[in-house]
Amino acid sequence: MPTKKLEFYLSLKIAFIYFLVGSLYIIFSDILLEKMLPPETVTEFQSYKGLAYVFLTSFLLFFLLKNNLKKINTSEQKYRLLADHSKDLIFLVNPDSEIVYLSPSVKDLLGYEVSEAIGRKKYDFIHPDDLKKVENNINDLLLKGKSKPITYRVKNKANDYIWFESLKELITKNNKVIGIVSSCRDVTERVEANRAIKNYQKSLQNLTTEIFLVEEKQRKEIAANIHDHLSQSLVISKMKLKDLRENTSLKNHVSDIDFINTHITDALENSRKITYDLCPPVLYQLGIIDTMHWFSDKIEEQYHIKVEFTTNIESIQLDDNELISIYRSIQEIVTNSIKHANASLIHIDFKFVDEGLNILVSDNGKGFNVDNILSNKILSNGFGLFTLKERINNLKGTVNITSKPIIETGTIVKIFIYLQ
Repeated sequence: MPTKKLEFYLSLKIAFIYFLVGSLYIIFSDILLEKMLPPETVTEFQSYKGLAYVFLTSFLLFFLLKNNLKKINTSEQKYRLLADHSKDLIFLVNPDSEIVYLSPSVKDLLGYEVSEAIGRKKYDFIHPDDLKKVENNINDLLLKGKSKPITYRVKNKANDYIWFESLKELITKNNKVIGIVSSCRDVTERVEANRAIKNYQKSLQNLTTEIFLVEEKQRKEIAANIHDHLSQSLVISKMKLKDLRENTSLKNHVSDIDFINTHITDALENSRKITYDLCPPVLYQLGIIDTMHWFSDKIEEQYHIKVEFTTNIESIQLDDNELISIYRSIQEIVTNSIKHANASLIHIDFKFVDEGLNILVSDNGKGFNVDNILSNKILSNGFGLFTLKERINNLKGTVNITSKPIIETGTIVKIFIYLQ
């Protein structure tokens, strides 16, 4: 039946029922009153007045119902028009997870006809690995009344899976859930693009790690070459000069010999310093804990800054990548404290926990604006905290930096390294 005729006959039916019930009520009420009361107390034409009133109100009721039904149908048509022509997939499920409504866009998105999906369980279309995610999302919706959008894979008619982003809303009646409506959007291209970006990032991280390890290997080789050749040659030269100084026939050249010996001693000391700066032998010989003790003493002696190192472990097993990355990270933080924070006290703490290694480095310097770490200005100046984060991220670790330059409470750097 057309919508306009349905509106007319439904309104007419309700108004007629109202008129019939009202009329019978008035007629029987008058008969009852005539029997119970004396005739002189009953108002003349009372029933006719009541019937006229009922007829008039029935007439008004008919027009009100007709107008309201027209508005309801118009609103319903608008919503259905939006749902039927939406590029997104809109579907409604009942409390048993059966699909009771599906927008026609299912044909374009998944290849199904509406009739092929109506009555089926929605879980029939979801990838098995994503079922738990969807169930948890629905549980949150039922518990909190709202849920966050989620992405999951849905099987199309060709048995391929595409990625949907879905947002769900509860439909309730008398405080009882009667269904869940979902709006889904195909985000396969976005998911695949994000996956490609993550793969590129992973490749870049691997490349960064390889470059770092190659650089450290070269440092190690140069340090070993200086130690094994240059330093040894300088030591031999000092020994030869000592023999020449003791030669009585060269007494007239003692001052020249001493001059040469002094410069060779300085060169030997500088070669040792360069060796330790490039790659401290203690790091690979004794490990990170003993290296931190040596490093703290070295900084105190070189810069006259108090450095405290505390730890709850005597030794820890690390591979070469973890070993050199942790050492360079600590070195970078301490160097920044010395150069930029004007600190007089630096504290380094190592604590081993069940999942890995907690490292805390703090100073009492003037602090800095953490938000500017990634700015182009800081990066162009070679500020090392960006490199620090990249290095720790490559170890699958985390870095947290806290600094308050306004009240000058110093800087705290917390590092956590997951260890297998």
